[in-house]
Amino acid sequence: MLPPSFSSQLDAYKPKGYSFNDVATRWNHLSTAYREKKGCYTQTKGDHMAYIMARMPATYAACQAVLEEAIGSGLPVPQSALDIGAGPGTMGWALSQLPQGADIIVSQVEQDPEFITFCNRIRPPLKAIHNHKSFLGNTGLSIHDWVTMAYALCELKPAHQEAWVREAYTLVGQSLILIEPGTPVGYQTLMRARDQLIALGGYVLAPCPHQARCPLGEGDWCHFSTRFERTQEARKLKQATLPYEDEKFCYLIVTKSPHLHSLPKGRVLRHPQPRTGHIHLDICAPDGAYKRTTISAKTKSIYKLARSLKWGDDLPFDLPNP
Repeated sequence: MLPPSFSSQLDAYKPKGYSFNDVATRWNHLSTAYREKKGCYTQTKGDHMAYIMARMPATYAACQAVLEEAIGSGLPVPQSALDIGAGPGTMGWALSQLPQGADIIVSQVEQDPEFITFCNRIRPPLKAIHNHKSFLGNTGLSIHDWVTMAYALCELKPAHQEAWVREAYTLVGQSLILIEPGTPVGYQTLMRARDQLIALGGYVLAPCPHQARCPLGEGDWCHFSTRFERTQEARKLKQATLPYEDEKFCYLIVTKSPHLHSLPKGRVLRHPQPRTGHIHLDICAPDGAYKRTTISAKTKSIYKLARSLKWGDDLPFDLPNP
C-alpha cells in the first residue's frame, strides 16, 4: 500500500466540491477505455483522480516488487534515478521507500499537465525531485544511476518504443528498469526491448537467468504477481469484495556493467505445486531452457529450500540432474 504520507497529501489535494460518485463514474469510463485500448485514457481531472485512486496502488505495488528484486539481485541503492513516463509519480514513491531511499535525487519526465501538477504537489520524501516535460532529445537530462520506465512503453506505438528504449539507455549510468502489464502484449513489448538492449551491449540481470532468447512457446508469456491491500475507496470504486488485489506484471532489469551481472541459478515461473513427497517446479534455467523439474523429499536439503519457494523467486540451488 502507498505510504500514509501519500494518503494524507492526497486528501489535501482533492478539489473543492470533490464528489466520489463523479470519480466512480470516471473510473468506469477509464477502465472501459483501458480494456478496449482506446488510448488517451486520462482526459479530464476526474479521469486523473480516478486513476490515482483506483489504479495507482496497483502500479505502485508492482514498482515496489521490482525495486526489491533489483536490490535483492545485488544492485546498490542509486544516488540518482530518472523516471520516464512518471504519471502521478508512482515510481518516485516506490524509490523513496528503499533503504536510504530518502537520499535519492529523482528526475521525473511526464507530458500530462494534470499529472505534472499532481507531482509538484504530492511529493515523496526524497532528497530532491526535478520534473521535466519532454524526453526524446531533451538536452537537460543527464546520466542517472537508474533509469526507470513503468507502464510507459505500452502507451506508445511499437514504432516509437524502439526510440524511447534507445534514448533511455543512453541516460543509464548503472541500470535500466522496465515494467509493463502482465499480459501477452506487455510481455512482447519487453521482449522487443530486451533484444534491443542486448544488441546495445546491455546485460540482463532479471528476471531472466541467461542472455539467450526467451524459451517460452507461442501462447505463453513470462509474468509475475504481487498482492497488495486495497484502500476502502479503491474497493468502492471497483465494487470489489476482497480486501486485497493481485497485480500481474512483466519486468526487465538490464545493467551496463558485467560486474553487476550475477545471474541466479534459475527463476520460478509458476506457482510451485506441492505433492505428497515431492514438489513440481517450472523453471527458467541458466542454459536458456524452460524446465519442469520435480524435487523429491528424499533430497532433504534441497527439498526444504524448494518448499519455501514462491512464484517469481530466484532458485537457491542448482537444478538436479534429470
